[in-house]
Amino acid sequence: MACIFLFLILDSFKVGQPIACKEIWRIIIVPPLARVESHSHKLNLIGLQNFMNVAIVIGVEKYESKNFENLSACKKDAAAIKAVIENVKDLEEILFLGENESASDVKRKISDLVEKYKGKDLQELFFYFSGHGERFEDDFFYVLSDFDPKRKETTGL
Repeated sequence: MACIFLFLILDSFKVGQPIACKEIWRIIIVPPLARVESHSHKLNLIGLQNFMNVAIVIGVEKYESKNFENLSACKKDAAAIKAVIENVKDLEEILFLGENESASDVKRKISDLVEKYKGKDLQELFFYFSGHGERFEDDFFYVLSDFDPKRKETTGL
């Protein structure tokens, strides 16, 4: 079993518009090995000023399905990442989800965040997820606490 952490650093964009990724860090941990991959996509940014930075940090420890073992450290991992970015980044807002919220709650809170910043210029969106992930053919889903493989589009992220 592998743990996958995906960090996306998104460059300036307007909420609700297509976005381009400035840098992607994927850390794959397969005990006892770890591999870090980084891919940069530089963008030409002209005349950009007064931007906001927003973060979404999610940690899921408990799972309703017997298909997924509970993970004892994910909430602490997410809280640690939140503490780090609070101290090193100038963020307008951090959406922290670490109470094993249902998929509908997570999606509603992310939608509320998107709606709040719709049409505003964001310089950076930091996304962090700690928990299970599941691949179905070419699709990858972050597994939320009430994930159901039969309803993966509804219960996954």
